[in-house]
Amino acid sequence: MLLVCLTGKLYAQTPAYTIEAKALYDGNNVIIRWAPGNFDTWNWGNFHGGYDVERTKIKQNGVALSTSEISASKDTIASGLIPIPEMQWELLEDTTLAGIVAGSIYGDSIEIVDMAHADFMTVVNTTESRKNRFGYSLFACDQNLDIALAAGLAFIDTTAQENDEYIYVVKLHTLPSGASQKKGIISLRVVPALLPAPLKPIALCMDKAVILNWPKQAEYGSYLVERSNNNGQTYEIINQRPFLSLSDAAGGTDMNSFLDSLGANDVQYVYRVKGLSPFGVSGPPSDTIHAAGTPAPLVAEPYIYQITEPAAGQLKIDWEYPTNMEPDLDVFVISRASQIDGAFTFLANVPANLRTYTDQNPGGSNYYIVRAKDVNGQQVASLPKLGQGKDDTPPAAPTGLGGNCDNYGEVEIHWSKNTESDLKGYTVYFSEQNQADSNFLQITSNPVKDTVFRYRVDLNTLTENMYFSVRALDLHDNKSPFSAYYNIRRKDVVAPSIPAIVKVYPRSAAVQLDVTPSTSHDVVKYIFQKRREDSPDWETLAEFPSGQMVSTYTDSLTYLDPITRRRWYYYRLVAVDDADLESGSQAVRTKPLDQGMRGPVQNLVAIFAPGPPKRVQLTWNYAPDMDLVGFQIYRGIDNSPLRSFKFIPITSPNGIHVFIDGDTNLKVVPKKVTFLQPALAGGPPIPVNPGALNQPVNVSPNAFMALRYQVMAVFADGAQSPLSPVVQVQFQ
Repeated sequence: MLLVCLTGKLYAQTPAYTIEAKALYDGNNVIIRWAPGNFDTWNWGNFHGGYDVERTKIKQNGVALSTSEISASKDTIASGLIPIPEMQWELLEDTTLAGIVAGSIYGDSIEIVDMAHADFMTVVNTTESRKNRFGYSLFACDQNLDIALAAGLAFIDTTAQENDEYIYVVKLHTLPSGASQKKGIISLRVVPALLPAPLKPIALCMDKAVILNWPKQAEYGSYLVERSNNNGQTYEIINQRPFLSLSDAAGGTDMNSFLDSLGANDVQYVYRVKGLSPFGVSGPPSDTIHAAGTPAPLVAEPYIYQITEPAAGQLKIDWEYPTNMEPDLDVFVISRASQIDGAFTFLANVPANLRTYTDQNPGGSNYYIVRAKDVNGQQVASLPKLGQGKDDTPPAAPTGLGGNCDNYGEVEIHWSKNTESDLKGYTVYFSEQNQADSNFLQITSNPVKDTVFRYRVDLNTLTENMYFSVRALDLHDNKSPFSAYYNIRRKDVVAPSIPAIVKVYPRSAAVQLDVTPSTSHDVVKYIFQKRREDSPDWETLAEFPSGQMVSTYTDSLTYLDPITRRRWYYYRLVAVDDADLESGSQAVRTKPLDQGMRGPVQNLVAIFAPGPPKRVQLTWNYAPDMDLVGFQIYRGIDNSPLRSFKFIPITSPNGIHVFIDGDTNLKVVPKKVTFLQPALAGGPPIPVNPGALNQPVNVSPNAFMALRYQVMAVFADGAQSPLSPVVQVQFQ
């Protein structure tokens, strides 16, 4: 349905008229060739006035003309070029091509069809007919310039001047009402055009035939093939019609191929080809190629059906070949090689009437080929066949084993090549234990021809050592002893098992760790590490080779400093294997034992200052400490107990501390007076004179009082120093 709609739409519109044109100067005249772009243009040109050719000169002797000169030079050099009448085509020399064009133009099947209203099959058949006639006509014109001139598709300009430059325009003489056209336009400088010679053909010689192949070239649409039988003195054209350079719908090959059938073989010929352009001009010939027919080879091949050992040290080869082909035979050629893909060496020629040969000096491994050689020297060969004498001697055990394992588990093992001539290959064996041969497992399914074998292993295992061995195998399946095994270590990608800190003993100035080592056998050393609680960085305390590893480790150096001794630390034990892979124990947090007692206050001194105002100055020394937060002052009056009096934060970073006691109401001393009488039967004691309880007692302002002081350091973690010795001062 889509095709019908499109076809109806196509023919309901005004057709597009297009012309493509080319020109060539052959040294005497300018040849102008053109081709209608479609059937409608071709059909209109044939029956409605043909074509006009206009010429305009734009340069003279290479010098550009002025606008007015160019305009004045414009001229119609041909008008109304149409095909010659139908009867005149019979007078042309090439009647075959002339008949194609005449039939295409004047044939009965070109009828007027209303494509917009015709049925589907009429549209298809008419379209196909028009396409064939239009295509065949243009094809014939490309083969012969006289045919193109007769069809009104060529013109020879005999008045063009050499070295001038022209623009040629080819157009339809008339157009239907309302139609437009795309004209053929060519710009040409009138200088001789040099056509290239075709590339040298390649010859494939066959039985009474030669196939010539050469590349296609855009300049040529057809070719003439020439042959000489007198070594190139004279040539004859061997293709009656020009050989066409065609391609299939998919593009085809880029080569031309021409078959020349010969009457006999062994006659030497010289071949060359010439190209024919659409302008009717042939190019220069190609280089020549010598070729001759080659007799066909024999069609039957010898067949070796058995190889026997008639006596020790001998091998007898028997083969079959048709007796009716003996007249074409010269001899049978016997060859031998030690390997099936090796170089075969000549042994003997056997007469054409015999079918057996005995090798008097065979090797350990013998591959035989029988070739039938005909009278022309051509040969056909049998398939190789292995022949061996009895052999119970195994090859020698392979030597020189070596190898390695990469980070991906790829193992490569190699060994030295055996020297036995009948060697078939090698089998490779593997074990993870260095024990007897019986524990080795074969890991090759077929004999290895090479002396290198690759094998993938699992690296995710704690077994590091692998052992490989190789055996040689001859063509009689005799196996050599095992080679000496070769040890290859896996690349270690598994970290060792984790060691453990099982117990921690805090001491007064040290920390003791009890540990259990890793169970991995490839551990080479252990590292004790620590880090402060407020730091992410681990530092090494000690390293021990695996053979000297201890079960208990004590860290005392860390706590030589009294300040450091109070800090919390994390400890861990790290195991390192021979591949530098590490495993660390769980980290434990600990510090030495701390009784909460710090150093005493030093040099406490109390001095009374009479004022005014009256005050007491205390001074003392205490070493700087980052954990120190302040001091607790204790005070007592006269004989009363010392009581907590003041807490002061750190006042000086240099260890000298000062406190001023400025309490001025020291003369009013609260005094507790309590009198008790015996209790009544069964009751509590009864206070006497209750108004006298806790009443202040006034002291004379001039009286002396004794003030006693003690100082204690206080730390952020709750620790404290001992109370300092008591100091006393008289306060009046």
